[in-house]
Amino acid sequence: MSRYLALPKALRELPVWIAVSGGLDSTVLAAVALRLRPRLPALHFAHVNYRLRVPDSDREEASLRDWARREGIPMQVLRLRVQAKPANLQAWARERRLAFFRRLIAARPGGRGLVWMAHHQGDQAETVLARLLRSAGLKGLRGMDELEEIGGLWVFRPFLEVPREALEVYARVHRLSFHHDRSNDGDDYLRNRIRHRILPRMAEENPRIQEALAAFGARAGLAAAALEGLALDWLRRAARGSTTSPALDVRALKRLPPALRASVLEAWLRGRTGREQSFGKILPPLLAGLEEAAKGFELPLKGGFWVQRTPKKLVLRRRSTRLRPSAGRRRRSVSV
Repeated sequence: MSRYLALPKALRELPVWIAVSGGLDSTVLAAVALRLRPRLPALHFAHVNYRLRVPDSDREEASLRDWARREGIPMQVLRLRVQAKPANLQAWARERRLAFFRRLIAARPGGRGLVWMAHHQGDQAETVLARLLRSAGLKGLRGMDELEEIGGLWVFRPFLEVPREALEVYARVHRLSFHHDRSNDGDDYLRNRIRHRILPRMAEENPRIQEALAAFGARAGLAAAALEGLALDWLRRAARGSTTSPALDVRALKRLPPALRASVLEAWLRGRTGREQSFGKILPPLLAGLEEAAKGFELPLKGGFWVQRTPKKLVLRRRSTRLRPSAGRRRRSVSV
């Protein structure tokens, strides 16, 4: 596992949790980790049983427990009982999963650890395409990072450049047993529709479409990082060291190249609201408003924020401190 051995020494010294679901990808990841076990400080399995596919999910949990017991690996399991499916089941599941990993690591002496996840090249391609379909900004198109800190949780994804077919070969050669999640067969979720409908059609034009999308995501990430660095530098200079100034000078913004102007606005919105997600929906009307005559406008954001343009300033305020609308100020109905 050269990807792991290339990590900084401080991360290689952390105890490891393998996020195991019982499917092909995480089974191969766990098997690889077991081969590396002599070089790992500590190895654990962590499994979330959402109990959405009973009895299948219970059988998968039991199978993983048996495997961990045979290998002498500590295993922690979170069992959930869902009364009613959330509107966005996948986002809900991800939040519960990450919270579980954080609790496991926080309970350890020192409160630090590294979670391995089995996302592969196909998952990366699906992520990039899903974000493109949702009009994500350049930063969103970068896909998943191999090494990422999510709310204080360190996540390592060593398979991001590995196609699923290679994992299938590994499982066959090493005679690994794994379970098939039947929920992946339907088209209820966007990711499934991308996998079953869109990517196969794209592969007719480019058989290496997954590799191409993953490479595109990597290049988008580099471009986004460069633009974000320039944007933060501009904000610090404009606000004498701060990147969260409550107001920006409209004339100074308009002098910027369009791509940098958009990055400055997105970095400013993230810094002021504390939200990390893309502001792709509000950027087009916001950028268009900067080019119009200076009577002003206001745009509502989720979380009780309003973006308002005065003749000279662009201001972000909480709802309770919103400027009193004037006769010349127009409201626009974009909310993100």
